[in-house]
Amino acid sequence: MLREFLLEKGKKYGAMREVYKLLQKHDGLTKAELIEKLDIKQTTLVRYLDALMERKLIDIHEYEASSGGRPPAVYAINPDANLLVGIDISRRKTKIVITNLTFEVIESTQFNMTEAHHPKMTLEKIEIEIHALLKKQQKTPTDILAIGVGSVGPLDREKGIITSKAQFLSGESEQVEIVDALTKRFDRPVFLENGANTAAVAEYTLGNSLDHNILYCISGIGVRCGVLTDGEITHNQTGDASAIGEMVLFIDKDNPKKLVDFLSFQAILGKVRAYARKSGAMGKRPVSDAKIDALSMEDVFNAVEAGDQQVKNILLESAHYYGVGLSNVVQILHPEKVILSGELIDRYPFYKEKVVESAKAFINPLGRDRVKFDIGELREEASVRGAAIYALQEMIKR
Repeated sequence: MLREFLLEKGKKYGAMREVYKLLQKHDGLTKAELIEKLDIKQTTLVRYLDALMERKLIDIHEYEASSGGRPPAVYAINPDANLLVGIDISRRKTKIVITNLTFEVIESTQFNMTEAHHPKMTLEKIEIEIHALLKKQQKTPTDILAIGVGSVGPLDREKGIITSKAQFLSGESEQVEIVDALTKRFDRPVFLENGANTAAVAEYTLGNSLDHNILYCISGIGVRCGVLTDGEITHNQTGDASAIGEMVLFIDKDNPKKLVDFLSFQAILGKVRAYARKSGAMGKRPVSDAKIDALSMEDVFNAVEAGDQQVKNILLESAHYYGVGLSNVVQILHPEKVILSGELIDRYPFYKEKVVESAKAFINPLGRDRVKFDIGELREEASVRGAAIYALQEMIKR
């Protein structure tokens, strides 16, 4: 229903889409509020509202309280006119949601990314999972309005490609023409964006914050940052949200030390292995060379929880330099809010607190009190739900 309406040509349909856009953005408005925002005649607005209601794209959500006379109707979009699909592809997991048009999650699933998940297999798995979710709701791909994909980069958004430089666990370096592939599989519009940006979109759209300028940072295997300025995504030229990780923090004997050298799981594991080899122990237990070589982040977490202060200090060092790096970004972009996300942030309050402490220590005093640090409201669901939101936003812009 909505798809056909959004593709209609002509001045009248363009004006009707503006009405729909406002109702979608504001979760419902009265006629008086619409007239004020659109500078439109009441008779014209009534015709547009009647036409949208006849198409079952909007309905009367409620009636406002009135001190006398007929209470004003609040018009809102019909959330069930179509479905949206959101996909979040990271190096460790792929998540999929199906939502209605007010971004309420109807169905969801996820699968771990392993060395076996080369691009072709991953696309096939995504297709299978979407069909399974639709079947549970007795729906078909024709019920989908659009598909949004939030992914690790670098990306070529214009061509709809995850480039060959994206480092998945499979190790394959071929580029993934994901927009073309999903469009052919589902015959629906597909929109590609960095997952850090879709996470920022979700927090801006669904969160309770009134902030319009947001820096959203996801740390883990690397670090990715999404940026919203006045509520709109700010893009860089490379399509690489992980570029912040290449920030040089200082020079050590002619060797540049980058943020990723302290923040990434690989860097942390390197320091933990060096400590374990030197001490012969980890987590207050002896450890062999063979086990040291096979250490994972789960072993790091276990050591911290067993009270290994040296491993905790390695994480605190990582958090400190994360904060230093963020202070540089904050002083350039001047966000109102910085949202921190990632396994270490979610697992250890001491890690997040150290990040914030170090960031504030290096932010210019004039801007220090103007920026808020938070962990966000949507947490792990931000990127995938933001992908669905982004798909609808892009459809309405067409």
